[in-house]
Amino acid sequence: MAEERTSNYIKLCDEWAEKFLQMDKEELENAFEKLNGLRLPLGDVGYQIDAFSCEPMQFYFWDCDDEFEAQANILFDYSATDFNHVESAVSTAEMGVRRLAELAGLPLKGKAFEMS
Repeated sequence: MAEERTSNYIKLCDEWAEKFLQMDKEELENAFEKLNGLRLPLGDVGYQIDAFSCEPMQFYFWDCDDEFEAQANILFDYSATDFNHVESAVSTAEMGVRRLAELAGLPLKGKAFEMS
């Protein structure tokens, strides 16, 4: 059961984290604000938005430093699978990231972000 619950945790690839963090943090924060995001005290940028009124998602972005690469994480509330199938978390997260990218002005290309 615990393994099923941990599958609600979705780690974005390092390239996505770097793409988001290459932009000004204020731009990223403004994109979250447009989504009525709630600022969270963790990460270099951390916000909670509601995928649905019963399903909050937490986004955390950490900038790179001498020891670690840039990283981005999306966490779902423990009860997310009470309202949605666990496999739907991937689609929900993707739509959240795409909407955030659109509002932040990041270029989208096909089904993925435009990355070199």
